[in-house]
Amino acid sequence: MDEIKALNKLEDTIMIWAFHACGSIVSEWSKSTGKDLTSNQDFAIRSEVLWFFLQMMERWTCEIRGREFTATLQDGMIPKVIRRLIETSFDRSRVKKDTNIKALDSSLADTALEHFNDAEIDYGSCTGLIGEQRGDYLHEESILGKLAARISRLTEEHSVEFRLLIWTTAAKFLAKSGLNKQIEETYQ
Repeated sequence: MDEIKALNKLEDTIMIWAFHACGSIVSEWSKSTGKDLTSNQDFAIRSEVLWFFLQMMERWTCEIRGREFTATLQDGMIPKVIRRLIETSFDRSRVKKDTNIKALDSSLADTALEHFNDAEIDYGSCTGLIGEQRGDYLHEESILGKLAARISRLTEEHSVEFRLLIWTTAAKFLAKSGLNKQIEETYQ
């Protein structure tokens, strides 16, 4: 498979499974609490789950091909992923007619890139997907624990149940995505 097709397939896998995980988190939380999340909370979850999937891609690719290759891969993928995030998250029909959509999208993409970079730094301190402290699934030394904490802070939903929902849902959809296997088969 040529590099462009491999990159596009990897991008699709990340986008699809991150959005499935987000949809499941939002749906399950709404069912269990009887309340809907706001559009800002929904976007925060969508973004954070996407950053989580990108973090896992980075770690797994780095293990196989090294830091330099991974940086190049990210440089090619991140702008496209953010553009797709913006395009799929906002209803342009609700924007005032005199609004410059390209400028708005550019501004949203710049902000999303800043948030992605912040997430990269935050996840960089994690020891692994699950962490080293067995039984403490919400500990922020793990990537999944950090994801649950970041979403909890951004949505201002601080219950243990919400954090566990995020943790288990993200883990389930990451496993279902086959991302690790796809990366191994493509880049090994």
